[in-house]
Amino acid sequence: MKDKELERYFGKAIRDKRLEKKITQEQLSELVGISVTYLRSVEHGSHSITWKIWLNICKVLQLDIKDFIDKV
Repeated sequence: MKDKELERYFGKAIRDKRLEKKITQEQLSELVGISVTYLRSVEHGSHSITWKIWLNICKVLQLDIKDFIDKV
């Protein structure tokens, strides 16, 4: 998977899970400790994400990171 595809894949997964849990971008960004602007760009796949932030998002959204690694 190319870098841009990976960014879009992670961004979509975050957005889908956030919407499923009925959490706003503002709420998630506050819980994770990032700006709404940064989260928005991550969800749109236009910004890469650090592993530390990715793990924090997975923790807050109760995402199993193994599910994503297997698909990469």
